Amino acid sequence: MELLGAYSNPDLATKFRAILAGQNADCLPGRSRSIVSRKAPNQAQKRLRGDEVAALVAAYRAGSTLQEVASAFGVHTQTAGAHLERNGLPRQQRGLTAEQVGAVMRDNAARVIPA
Repeated sequence: MELLGAYSNPDLATKFRAILAGQNADCLPGRSRSIVSRKAPNQAQKRLRGDEVAALVAAYRAGSTLQEVASAFGVHTQTAGAHLERNGLPRQQRGLTAEQVGAVMRDNAARVIPA
């Protein structure tokens, strides 16, 4: 008695016969594409040359944001940040400093809002 026949993985010849007979289990009727999920292609890595890294660093020093330089050079922000750190540049903190926040709070507290 064969116990595994219906539950075993069919060999290639069996799959080929099923496809030729129109019994392809991987395709929906009337469709040519398989419904079996396929892995998306890997993103091509963008490696910057030395002159490109120098230009990236110069753009960042000139005041561009990390997002702006990453987008301009076609790399991820983490990649751009890593290049900047390797070149001795700390990431710029955007937003208000503690002193600026204190000044704004003092200015707002000094203003009297009529009721």
